[in-house]
Amino acid sequence: MHLTDACLFVAAVSAVLAAWASRTASGTSSTISALCGLLGSGAFVVSVEAQATPWSEADTAVLEPVRTALGFTEGLRPLSLGANASEWRDPAACRECHRTHYDEWSVSRHAKSASNALFLAGFHLEPRRRCVHCHAPVAEETQAFLRAARSTGLGLRSNAHRADAARRRTSDSAPSYWETFSRASTAVNARGIFGVSCAVCHVRDGVILTSRPIETPEHPTRVEPSLKESRFCASCHQFRFERLGEHGSVLTESVIQDTWREAEANAEVRCQDCHMANHGHRMPGAHDQEMLERALSVRVEPIDAGHASVELSALNTGHRFPTGDLFRHLTLEVRQRDAWKTVAVLDRRFEIEDRGNYVFKREVSNESLVPGTVRSFTVPTAESFAWRVRYAFTSAKNIARGLLPDDAMIVTIKQGPLPRRLRRGDREAGAEGEGDGDAGGDAAGDRTFSSAKPAAPREQN
Repeated sequence: MHLTDACLFVAAVSAVLAAWASRTASGTSSTISALCGLLGSGAFVVSVEAQATPWSEADTAVLEPVRTALGFTEGLRPLSLGANASEWRDPAACRECHRTHYDEWSVSRHAKSASNALFLAGFHLEPRRRCVHCHAPVAEETQAFLRAARSTGLGLRSNAHRADAARRRTSDSAPSYWETFSRASTAVNARGIFGVSCAVCHVRDGVILTSRPIETPEHPTRVEPSLKESRFCASCHQFRFERLGEHGSVLTESVIQDTWREAEANAEVRCQDCHMANHGHRMPGAHDQEMLERALSVRVEPIDAGHASVELSALNTGHRFPTGDLFRHLTLEVRQRDAWKTVAVLDRRFEIEDRGNYVFKREVSNESLVPGTVRSFTVPTAESFAWRVRYAFTSAKNIARGLLPDDAMIVTIKQGPLPRRLRRGDREAGAEGEGDGDAGGDAAGDRTFSSAKPAAPREQN
């Protein structure tokens, strides 16, 4: 056993003994989890909850009764489908009669919630059970995911540390941990882990939950009004990180993903109105290029011979943009010669605060776009000829280290030419037109570029 592995083993055993000594309900289950982790992989970090402080009444009070009644706990525990769960767990059981909804779901992010590269990469660096409780929420699938992770090396501390140290990529080879993510994704799919499947939202104790009455149901059904409400989506899309001791990760003092409360401020629009329009189950979001384009308006105007104004605003959205995971952010960039230069970053900022036994991450600013508010930025045009706005799904640190291929971490939402003041003779010759969104096109003098798409039609569910 290497020295590093020995240290990890001792640390993990210490965590197990500490949890056993605490004799709390959560400590007992965490002890069992930690022992399983040790036996399965030596240094696998599924035992992190053994270091967690039990949740207090104040912590659990934030959970909505409507959601907890359906078994959702914001990831605190796996989801139980109740009696006859095995009959409904596989979405293929629904396909024969609900082919359209199945086909839509099968290409959604919900179907890939436990196998997509971003989640696997995040779990590799910070392997927490609680993450799995939302990404593979059904209890049987939570355990299956952890077994798949152990079998492929996903979440090993040593691997995570190597990934953290690999900050620079070479052009002739991909980082070895990309292979780990690929193996893990294959293992997850092979073990019948369906992610956020039909049953997660629609089945409890063998009864089908529906948003509206069904005249001649083929199964026992029950109308569940919350299926049409934003608060149902908050079951997974609003959460806090667990409280961890000195060996764990940081705790965020405020709710991390608060999209639901942002949407509640705009009561006229429900999550389902945009993300399940026409009762669709593809549920497009930040990984849908068309939806991203509709959500962002860009207006570019010349200021003087060397500068232009770029105005950004969020459209057709009931929440901040970007929203969701705390590391998501926008970048406004300009093209100078043969490289892109970042001139603005719209993100969330945090401070690390040591409070004795615990380390807290406290949000100090949120620069994401607020619907109805215009943000203006001045960019140089003397040596710049194009602009672009990009959406990052992870932190700048992860992008710099090459945690995943670039196209898995960041996408360009919109781009276009920067306006330039032309010589009088050029204007008189009839130079005219507006930017067409192509960064390689010609920019006309003293012209305005405006890019906005109308909202897609909505239909009430």
